[in-house]
Amino acid sequence: MKPTKIAYEEFYSDNSGVEFAVRFDATQTANDGSQGIIEIEHINKIDFPVSKIDWLIYCLQRIKDKEGL
Repeated sequence: MKPTKIAYEEFYSDNSGVEFAVRFDATQTANDGSQGIIEIEHINKIDFPVSKIDWLIYCLQRIKDKEGL
């Protein structure tokens, strides 16, 4: 069985709330009409179509490589 929701969250050191989060929800429909969203949060949050996950990974990897992270 595939999960329909997954969340990875880091809380503030005083445990007052979520500081960073990446969440996946397969039940939501993205603005482009595709099924599934990725939510990224740090203070504010954005919804990102899961259909663009390969592009997002590619971009993040290029940033990591160029910055020597």
